[in-house]
Amino acid sequence: MRINVYFMKVILLKSIPKLGNAGDIVDVSVAYARNVLIKNKQAKPATKENVATHAKTLAKQKKRENLDAKEAKETYKKLNSAQITFLEKASTTGTLFAGIDEKKIAKKLSDTHNVTINPHNILLDEHLKTVGAHSVPFKLGESLSGSCNVIIKRKK
Repeated sequence: MRINVYFMKVILLKSIPKLGNAGDIVDVSVAYARNVLIKNKQAKPATKENVATHAKTLAKQKKRENLDAKEAKETYKKLNSAQITFLEKASTTGTLFAGIDEKKIAKKLSDTHNVTINPHNILLDEHLKTVGAHSVPFKLGESLSGSCNVIIKRKK
């Protein structure tokens, strides 16, 4: 059996087009690995120690993703079809003086339903600016999306 000394295995630290994604172990030429990938901290040599460390890191990441998915499902169950009410100053025609944005909705949801949701997960096209009932969509993770009901009443 002949060993090819012109190639070496590296662990990619960043995604590189036409080569692989971050975390992949790939074969590249020795010169490319030393002069480009390792020098620019885009990869590290796939030694026994680095591969073992990489495997542990992948296991931790997978466990963290599973916990995040479980937490997202629990949050989804609490928030889907949830209802929150705002009392805001509005004109006699029903137009709010200050619109309600994603941050206000996220804070109200966390206060009333004891869940934390990132305002970026609330998908509003524009701020809510009228009195009445509104359906507000949200997305948790890649596959969980739903909506909650926001009722805005005029403060007297």
